[in-house]
Amino acid sequence: MHATDYSAKGMRSVIVNKKVLVQNRYGDARETVVLIKPTTGATYGNIVDALDEMKINEVARYVLMDATENETALADNYR
Repeated sequence: MHATDYSAKGMRSVIVNKKVLVQNRYGDARETVVLIKPTTGATYGNIVDALDEMKINEVARYVLMDATENETALADNYR
């Protein structure tokens, strides 16, 4: 896990890089699946921003789900 933001150099860059990895490994970037796990500090706007990035980056397969306690604790350490 690493910290990022919602800018083009942040979340968008992470998504683009992952799509390249999926393309190289499986031959089709459309196989990319993104798990969106907002933690307790996330706002409605943060979730909308994440969903906007799915549309901008043409990620058709994503899941909005709860973060586990361990993931929330890790995220809290980055704040």
